Parts: sequence; C-alpha cells; structure tokens
Amino acid sequence: ILVTNAGYGMLFLQSYDSKISNLQITGGVRDPDGAATDAAVVVKWGRVTVGDCLIADNTDRPDSVVVGIGGIMGREGAELFVLNNRIENNTWDGVALYRGATAYIADNIINGGRGAGIGITWDATATVLRNRISNYWKGIGSFGDTRVICANNAVFDNLGWGIIATGTSYMDATNNVVYHNGNCGMAIWSDECTGRFSNNIVVENGWREQWVCPCVGIWNYGTLFNFDISYNDVWNNKDGEYGDMPDYTEKNGNLNVDPKFADSDGFLLSADSPLIDKGNPLLTDPDGTPSDIGLYGGPKAKR
Repeated sequence: ILVTNAGYGMLFLQSYDSKISNLQITGGVRDPDGAATDAAVVVKWGRVTVGDCLIADNTDRPDSVVVGIGGIMGREGAELFVLNNRIENNTWDGVALYRGATAYIADNIINGGRGAGIGITWDATATVLRNRISNYWKGIGSFGDTRVICANNAVFDNLGWGIIATGTSYMDATNNVVYHNGNCGMAIWSDECTGRFSNNIVVENGWREQWVCPCVGIWNYGTLFNFDISYNDVWNNKDGEYGDMPDYTEKNGNLNVDPKFADSDGFLLSADSPLIDKGNPLLTDPDGTPSDIGLYGGPKAKR
C-alpha cells in the first residue's frame, strides 16, 4: 500500500518496460496549481504496464481548484498498458491520455470520480476494451485529434453523457452497453469528428435534468454523414431515442426494443433477447457466430 500524500503518486519518466502490479495507491493530496496533471500514476516518455492495482481514495483537494487527482495519466511519449485495475473514488479522470500518448486499456473497473472515466485527448490513441465505467461526470470520450477503438464496455450511471466523439477525433464504438446515464447515451459533438456507432445497446438514459446534452439515446451535434450509425438498440430514453437527427429506428439495422438483459449488473443478454444474432454482419462474436448487439459473451457463449 502506497499512501502518496502528493499530487503525483508514482511518476515514470523515461522509464521503459516498467510494470507495477498488486499495489494499492491511495491518499493523494492535490497540487494547488490547477495546471498540474495530478494522478496516482503519471507516465511521460515511458512504456509502463499497470495491472491488478487498486487506485482509490485520492480525494484531498483545495476548494479553489476544480480538478482533482486522477487515476492514471499518460503524457508525452507514454505507452501504457492498463489492465484489470480497480480505479475508484478519485477526484478526476479515471484514465486520461495527452500529447501523443498511446494506451491499451482493458478489463478495468472505473467507478466514482469527477471528469471522465476514460478521456482520450490531444492527439493520443487508445484501444478501450471490456471496461466498466460508472459514477463519473462523463463516461468515455475522444477529444482533439485522437483515434479510439472502444468496444465491449459497460458505461452506466454517469451524470452526463456515456460515449462521445468530438473535435477532429475518430471513434469506433462497437458492442458497448450505454445504460442509465444522466443525459444522452452517445453523442457526435463536432462537425469534423468521424467514426462508427454500431452494435451498441443505448437504453434508459436521461434520468436527470439536461446538463451537457439532451436526454436522448443518440445525439447529433455534428455532421451525420461522417458517422456510420447502424445495428444499435436505442430504447426507452427519456426524451426520445435520437436528438437533432432523423429517427433511425428500423433503418440501417437499428432497433427499438427491450434488450432483455439476463441481469441488471452484468448487462449480458438473456436467452430470449431479441438482440441475439441481430448485429452488424461485418462483425462477428468471438466464437465466430453472427454478432449480437451488446456485450460479447452472452448466452450463445454458454450454449
């Protein structure tokens, strides 16, 4: 257990092929300079694996500073592998990338914080797979001129949006569950961003008053022809399924049905879900069968 008592918990600088695991990093104290990239783990010009760690309760910050202490931050020249961690109850982004950083972010539980659960900024690139992101201001975002592959994540119970693409970024978001976020589920927030939203379940979003976007399933505040929006299930969102765009229900494979989750925690599909084998024909499930809409590993994998 590392009790840092500092804004930077562990700093890796020009440190290559480094790894930390089975470590709890806690007790961070925010630097009073609001421009500081405070986090439990900060990497600059290094190749670092952070695996099986508990990054939690880095919460001490002065009232005069809005930003707090993040979980893991990749800065210039960082190459990160963020695997199977619990990042909980911190006071800024769970994982954030800046200035050309790259990362593979997989199988993490990121719960309870300010900012975004996973924020890809500047010109960073990331592969974001099989994470659970909840109780942040916002879920997963591609900003600036970034490139993001975002698949098989559960993004739920956040205050604002679930998944967003903005700036000149490219976002390929497939087979995610975007459930019960405060405002919109998924958003296109720029005329210049491009990408694909396909095979996602976007349901029951919009439980609070409008804050950062309308309380709809998918919101367009950009250029629609820059995006492939196909084979999603968009259902039972507070103020409608689509905002500032045509209704895509029954177009391009998009559906509007109860997904019939097997349970309310794992978000896998029940055996009688109408979304089994109804996904994008260009995609397949890991067992090689036609794709489901939603997370991989549903009842087909058990049969």
